[in-house]
Amino acid sequence: MIPDIANYQGVSLNIKKSVLTHLAKKLRLKLPGILEANRIDLSKMNANDPKCDRLMLNEQRIHSMCTAIDELVMHCPDLVGRVLETKFLPNHLTLVKESVPLGVIGIIYESRPNVTIDAFIHTFLSGNGCALKGGKEAIHTNTFFIDLIQECLKEHNVDSKGVFLFHGGREEVLDMCRAYGKIDAIIPRGGQDLITFVRENSVVPVIETGAGVVHCYVDNHADISMATALIYNAKARRVSVCNALDTLVIHEALLDQLPVLLKPLADAGCIFLCDAQSLSYVKNAQPLVSHGTEHLSLTLSVCTTPSLDQAIHYIQKYSSHHSEMIVTSSIDNAEYFMKNIDAACIYHNASTAFSDGGEFGLGGEIGISTQKMHVRGPFGMESLLSYKWKIYGHGHTRA
Repeated sequence: MIPDIANYQGVSLNIKKSVLTHLAKKLRLKLPGILEANRIDLSKMNANDPKCDRLMLNEQRIHSMCTAIDELVMHCPDLVGRVLETKFLPNHLTLVKESVPLGVIGIIYESRPNVTIDAFIHTFLSGNGCALKGGKEAIHTNTFFIDLIQECLKEHNVDSKGVFLFHGGREEVLDMCRAYGKIDAIIPRGGQDLITFVRENSVVPVIETGAGVVHCYVDNHADISMATALIYNAKARRVSVCNALDTLVIHEALLDQLPVLLKPLADAGCIFLCDAQSLSYVKNAQPLVSHGTEHLSLTLSVCTTPSLDQAIHYIQKYSSHHSEMIVTSSIDNAEYFMKNIDAACIYHNASTAFSDGGEFGLGGEIGISTQKMHVRGPFGMESLLSYKWKIYGHGHTRA
């Protein structure tokens, strides 16, 4: 059963900032309690599960959350009620286009309890309410966070019913998908199975985010040293995130360079899954039997291509339209790749690790949209707004 969830359209920016400042202080003060709740969640998960890294909180990650809140409080403009456009018509009607919240945002996510804080902050500042469905593996941490949030709201005389956390299983995801009239948009953040389930079952508008089958094409005009560094950073910086590299696509002219390109990853213990052409060039590699896999672990697929066009064809076939990269010193090849690849973020000689709302200067992110409507790529709280038209007349009637 979906409760009635408030929104925060009528809350002033000053009060919102006071609530968030208080929340950051509480997170710092309650750090031992947060870590204990998180420890309980982690103790119930297989230590070898790649989701452990997403689930785990430590002092550094919590302090980073607090710093992000402090920066938002310092720099966030008042997003609600902004005049976006004014028109003066020949018939003397005045039209004002004004920003408004979407209403109530349903956010479904797996493993990452920091999303609970991020989701609240971004919906709250944009005047929206939020209905949150975290994974059961993070239930103790998420509940701890929600209790802190609702304490802060009540202490500032703000309605705490604008934040709701579901505690059940997949049946509650289905309830959210059917909650037309109570939830105005749903954002699934997780694996492809979750996203597909929500898309196929929802009568509420969906913004797809999360799943990232990420490719790097190393062109025959690539600088090998640069490519080596980019591959390592995109894959190994943090293996469990959606912008981490999954498949290396390499021009066949560079096959003899594969040991050099992959050495840093090999030293880090990476598992390589290679196609028939590349298999003999990579020590201890395993045969590649499945394409288009989001690994979320220290595993990398390797595929060979005879040309740029074939590389594009392969990536287009298996892309999740999240983030794709080309490494080349040829500007023409780079532009051709970027023109013909359909993805939210396309990189030339830069790591896909930059697919992140904070790195894009968005003040954090709600997610990374892999669709074309209503937003695409990393998006922040401004994308949780719509608009309305206000029309001013002087007794106008239409003939």
